[in-house]
Amino acid sequence: MKVVLQRRWQQADSWQILGSGKSFCLDVWDNSTTCSYIFSFCKPLKGLQDSCNGGAVCQVDLKGSTIARQYKIGGYNSSINPFVRSLDGAEGFTAQFSHGEVVENPTTKVNKSVSVAILFQCNRKVPWLINPDDTSPNQVPGNVRVLFNNVSMEYWIFVEYAGACLPLAPTIVPIEPTIGPIVPSISPAGQVKYLSAGSILLIIFFSCLVLYCAAGCTLNACKGNRGVEIIPNYDLWSNIPSEAKVSIRF
Repeated sequence: MKVVLQRRWQQADSWQILGSGKSFCLDVWDNSTTCSYIFSFCKPLKGLQDSCNGGAVCQVDLKGSTIARQYKIGGYNSSINPFVRSLDGAEGFTAQFSHGEVVENPTTKVNKSVSVAILFQCNRKVPWLINPDDTSPNQVPGNVRVLFNNVSMEYWIFVEYAGACLPLAPTIVPIEPTIGPIVPSISPAGQVKYLSAGSILLIIFFSCLVLYCAAGCTLNACKGNRGVEIIPNYDLWSNIPSEAKVSIRF
């Protein structure tokens, strides 16, 4: 399932991974070679040599301060969304770029187009931050691993990214009541809480009071009573203050 991932890090002109040695820089002469992988997600690369210009992913090999080799390992196509979400719902996603340079397969000796897959793995501590005022390639943070399949001629670049993680599910923590029946309610924080016995009694009292007033007023109105006489048991309630004074005197 392909998805469109709108993230601020995609707005960077390009990203860069630096490394050295045969274990990182593939198809190089010796371990003194330094290389970088430069890639862009939403626009073609610019300012590189003809072989990489307009591509999506480029490997630049340096021997000392001299560019030993620079070639496109992933092509750019504005009509194709390169991002693919994991089909099994797991964390992470992949950016796939094909139509790199055609090179000779070292195993079969047959010319084949190079491709690259950038695999984003979940690490909530590794956000990709950009400096909008800096036009140079942004450095990819976190741990990076590069593999090359010399049969399929495909690069696999493993990177860490906080945006590759699935959202955290809210934690439900029950709070046991001290007294009274268990009446759960959901707090804004997602925790399960319980009403106390006093809260339950107040809810019952005011509910009965509203029902009593509504029913009594309706009945008295049907009898033709008006004004204060519409209040149910008005004589009883109006005598309460005087009865209270008498009780206090004694």
